[in-house]
Amino acid sequence: MIPTRLIWQSNTSLFHGGFLILAVAVWLYVIYRRLKDRHPDHRLWFLFLPKALVAFLLLLLFFDPAWIITRQITPELRFLTVIDDSTSMEVVDRDGLSRHARAKRIAEQLERQRPDITFDRAAFNNRLVLSTENTSNQDEPGYRKTDLAQVLMDIENLSAIGRYDGVVLLTDGGDERFDPFRMPSIPHYIAAVGNNAGTYRDIAIHAVDVPVRAEAGTDIECMVALRGYGDADFLRRLARLRLELQERTENETSWVTIGQEIVDLREGMADVPMTIPGLDQVGERELRVRIDTVDGELTHLNNERRFAVTVEERHWHILLYARRLGRSISELRRMLAAEPGITLTSLIRLRDEHFVGQTADPMEPSERLESFPDSVTRLQPFRILILGAFPADEWSAIQMQAVIDFVADGGSVIFMGGKDAFGRGGYADTPLQVLFPWVIRNDEPQPVIAPLEAGLAPAVAQQGMISGWAERMHDAHPLQIHSMNRPGRLRAGAVALLNAIHEGEHVPVIAFQTYGRGRVMAVATDTMWRWRMAGREARAAYDHFWSNGIRFLAGQKEDGRFLRMDFDRDTYHPGERAEIRLQILGDHPEDRIRVQIDKQFGTELQTVALTRRPGASPAFSGHTLFTERGEHTFTFTVWVGNDLVETFTRQMWVGSRLNEGANIYVDHAFLNTLAARSGQSVTRENDLAPLPEQIDTHRMRTTQRKSEPLVQYRGIYLLLIVIVLAGEWIMRRRLNLL
Repeated sequence: MIPTRLIWQSNTSLFHGGFLILAVAVWLYVIYRRLKDRHPDHRLWFLFLPKALVAFLLLLLFFDPAWIITRQITPELRFLTVIDDSTSMEVVDRDGLSRHARAKRIAEQLERQRPDITFDRAAFNNRLVLSTENTSNQDEPGYRKTDLAQVLMDIENLSAIGRYDGVVLLTDGGDERFDPFRMPSIPHYIAAVGNNAGTYRDIAIHAVDVPVRAEAGTDIECMVALRGYGDADFLRRLARLRLELQERTENETSWVTIGQEIVDLREGMADVPMTIPGLDQVGERELRVRIDTVDGELTHLNNERRFAVTVEERHWHILLYARRLGRSISELRRMLAAEPGITLTSLIRLRDEHFVGQTADPMEPSERLESFPDSVTRLQPFRILILGAFPADEWSAIQMQAVIDFVADGGSVIFMGGKDAFGRGGYADTPLQVLFPWVIRNDEPQPVIAPLEAGLAPAVAQQGMISGWAERMHDAHPLQIHSMNRPGRLRAGAVALLNAIHEGEHVPVIAFQTYGRGRVMAVATDTMWRWRMAGREARAAYDHFWSNGIRFLAGQKEDGRFLRMDFDRDTYHPGERAEIRLQILGDHPEDRIRVQIDKQFGTELQTVALTRRPGASPAFSGHTLFTERGEHTFTFTVWVGNDLVETFTRQMWVGSRLNEGANIYVDHAFLNTLAARSGQSVTRENDLAPLPEQIDTHRMRTTQRKSEPLVQYRGIYLLLIVIVLAGEWIMRRRLNLL
């Protein structure tokens, strides 16, 4: 402790303090004059000084002087070291030691480097376990699964206790990326244990591209991405590997093979399409793909990848509107009418402005359509509009605006080609021109009438658009179209799906773009129907394009009779926040509509707060934070006035579906992104120096200042008064003045 300066803590004003000092000085002067008149000089000072000292000490008591004392404090810290105990940490990939053994070595090294910090040990796999004696949280016998997202939520709950100053995580990062809504408030530091891909000999199922939800009765297309790592001798052994697609049996005790391919992985990578046969039974299907193991691999954990597909009874409501009934429209209508999961309403002009409407569901409100709807409210029962080719002047302005609002609010539209489509139909000067994927113009050339070879654009294969179409087109090659509109160049952000070769150039024939929250596809030909007559493979390519193209446009949103609902993601992890969007279908008084969402997890029931979204019809949105891994149930309820008009439930699994070790290599980019959200960086096991330095930021000394009154300092003040008074008494006694 070092006194730095003296302060005065008197509660009196400057005037009163000065007056008191003056009064004491006058009193001392009077005493001095009296003593001088009575006593000689050699006695005067012995009698006067004690009185002056007592007066000075009493003044000190009144003005209360105090020292400001500064002390340097180093806080005592307590950290929790959490070691990943999942099965993937048993992989031996450095120095002949497993990842778990190296993580323990890092923890011991950290404890030796910072002996003045208290480190407690803990472990985790799918939950944080404060006792290292029991970490057997197993999803199935023999496997301990990593769930880093859930562990971060557990750490946040731990921070509420206030027992620890920080947490050190030693992990290989788990198998799947996630995006937490917020990071734990307690300081936490991540040390990555493990190597990057390609360091060792290994075979890995890198990814499986498959929809998480599918319709009952429809086949599911998936793409399996395979990778081979290692030297040339190892890769030469990967010429014929068996890749199996399997499904778990209903009793969950075994797996049955439902598909198989032979794969050549000598080039180090391969993308293999596979088909999951459709089932009419709704519910969750648990599946996996497995590839042969080869001696010398780093691990066999990533030779398997598990995933789940939820099979649902879905119905997409589609409006097909045409003012000319040509072969292109009639073949499309025939194909869609037979497609499972699609409710098609056709609105075809007979003559003048008289239309005939046909629908497969007599209960649907679309049956009552006698002309194209003139408001977005009347279009909302439909998910997709298919619009034939006819001149723009046959639209009314209010109908055009209804289509634009429909797409902007999340609907989808398909524009068909023909002699009166796009710029040739006069659409360049209409509000609808913003929806077309091409920048159309009034001087659009005449359509090309000639056989043109058609081929897939790169986006179909590279971006996975319209799943499985690339394989169907390959089987049907070569395919031709016999007419092609030439609307112009693609807009920025538009994507070509099908090209035709014209005058040596690849010209987009089918293109796609987004507008607002909706999607738009345009088909610049009216001769694709010929594919249905050109043989089995060509017919399959045509049917697959329309069947899966419509599902691609529709997305994963779900419809009820009165309510349209969609989540902002297909899957979630603990710590992530979901946005739920709702839209009321049909024409209902806005002030009489009431919507409620209840979320249940175990015995906990929570009502999701909803806010109205601006728009032409009643729409709502809400957010909910997932804090636990497991199945959550959402119940959606709609009232109009006091009448309950609709209620349905949606099951949502929260957490990773991947098997342990599916992604065996450390995803440093993801871990760095995760750590950066807390203002930290990930420490790699081959460079541990930054970790103690990061922890030392909590060990910085703090300066504490406090004031200590002099009159209270170790009793010295009282002792001085006693000494002065005792000294005066002794002096008076010796001078015989008592």
